[in-house]
Amino acid sequence: MDPLPIDELKDQEVNPTRDFVGRVRRQIERKTATSQAVTFGWELPKLVLLEFLKAAGEISPTKEPRK
Repeated sequence: MDPLPIDELKDQEVNPTRDFVGRVRRQIERKTATSQAVTFGWELPKLVLLEFLKAAGEISPTKEPRK
C-alpha cells in the first residue's frame, strides 16, 4: 500500500506561536460578534412588530359572542 501524503508530513509538525493563535482567536471573535450583531439587527424589527401587534390585540375591544 502506498503511503498517504499525510504520513510524510506528520514528522514536520510545528506548533504555532502564541501570537498566531491570538490573531486567529481575535479574528474568530470579531466574526462571531459581527454575526451576532447582524442577526440582532435583523431579528429586532420583527420582534418589535410582533410585540406591537400583540399589544394592539390586547387593547382593541373584543366582540361579544353572539347568542
